[in-house]
Amino acid sequence: MSKTFGDNEAIKGISLDILDGEFVVLLGPTGAGKTTTLRLIAGLEKADGGNILIGGERVNDLPPSARDTAFVFQQYSLYPHLTVYENLAFPLQSPARKMDKAAIDRRCARDGGDGAHRPQA
Repeated sequence: MSKTFGDNEAIKGISLDILDGEFVVLLGPTGAGKTTTLRLIAGLEKADGGNILIGGERVNDLPPSARDTAFVFQQYSLYPHLTVYENLAFPLQSPARKMDKAAIDRRCARDGGDGAHRPQA
């Protein structure tokens, strides 16, 4: 997929294969296109070229609510009052996902998934 903003080519022909259920981290310097890539996948931005496939289905024209994707930023800017576990579990608790607590615990488990890892102020 690709995306430009004026003369700035933010994403140039990126291709990713992410398996169902994987947690993926994109690392890179400021301006590398990490957030734009995630926004394209989530449907918050429209790709200028290429296809976005989720589960083998082309989703370029689907709204974000129909894509069943989520992302979080590296800063604690979204939910600073929640633990790491609670931040990871939050999107999984959506009624659309129909995941029981045990399944959410398995997906978010770290150090027992006890939720004790609160961000440092």
